[in-house]
Amino acid sequence: MDVPKRITLSEITDNLYKQLKVDTYDRLKLEVHYRTGSPWFPVTEIQNDKDLSVFISETSKTRLPLCVSRSLAWYAQADKVDGERQKDYATVFVEYNGKWDYDGNKCFFKNSKSSTIFVPKRITLLEIFDILYEHLEVDKKLYCFDLKVQHGTKYPSQIKNNQDLSVFISKTSETKLSLFVTRMYDHQMSSDVAGERRKDHVTLFVVYDGKWEYDNKEWFFKNSKGSMLVVPKHITLSEITDILYDKFNVNKLLYHLMLEVHWIGSPWYPVIKIKNDKDLSVFISETSKTKLPLCVTWLKKNKTTVVNQLKKDKTDVVTHLKDESDVDEKRQK
Repeated sequence: MDVPKRITLSEITDNLYKQLKVDTYDRLKLEVHYRTGSPWFPVTEIQNDKDLSVFISETSKTRLPLCVSRSLAWYAQADKVDGERQKDYATVFVEYNGKWDYDGNKCFFKNSKSSTIFVPKRITLLEIFDILYEHLEVDKKLYCFDLKVQHGTKYPSQIKNNQDLSVFISKTSETKLSLFVTRMYDHQMSSDVAGERRKDHVTLFVVYDGKWEYDNKEWFFKNSKGSMLVVPKHITLSEITDILYDKFNVNKLLYHLMLEVHWIGSPWYPVIKIKNDKDLSVFISETSKTKLPLCVTWLKKNKTTVVNQLKKDKTDVVTHLKDESDVDEKRQK
């Protein structure tokens, strides 16, 4: 197609809608693969007028193609889609920013916020991830999502693939099931992203499932396993503890985590427990230079603590159920 060199992204998109005879409820994605001589160079999405200007400048010399893909637009409003297209969409109720808790009988997603998204029924897992990153304003370079659903079961089920998602959307169309979204730091962050974020983040070496032993010379965390995770330098003790509970699948109702560090350099220097945000900040500052490991031990809570927590959770569950009934009433209205 012939276009002016100074065309805007909005203008070229409008032209494509007309030329390709695409419904305005469909979404057009414009991409280009800059052949740089490197096979791993990524496909680049044209997101603004500047990106488009660079592409037009390059294609004038190299004849690079503009790659256009189409998908059903998630942001379309249900009341604006005609009856013929309505059957292609589903309204999904999203619960987010909550935490899973177990009261001894059932899991509950506590202290969550709610929203809705209007999505194609044939959406893929990757597509719904992209929608949630945009809708919840989450940085996909730093976080990943855990999607779960609970339908008359004791424990929630994780949505792991396109088939799981398809089954959920089919059920939610009839029963108004909620999609529970948990945001987590991406422990497997790619090296290029880690490089970009190095000034704000730090790689922690974590050892766990070990026992402290003293060999008359120095303390050792023996028979431990190792792992790594990337976290913000200004993370709090509460935040890193939640990450570790999730990473190691530890039941926080039954166990509490003890975080310790051995400041290597003096054989008699004791193992130090990280008790607060200041201790954690000192450790992160030091490990950035020395690669000291964070030693994690999970200890069983005593019976009284567990019982007291269960009593508190039952009170919270009653409140949660009341809130849910209020939400249901609003939905029915």
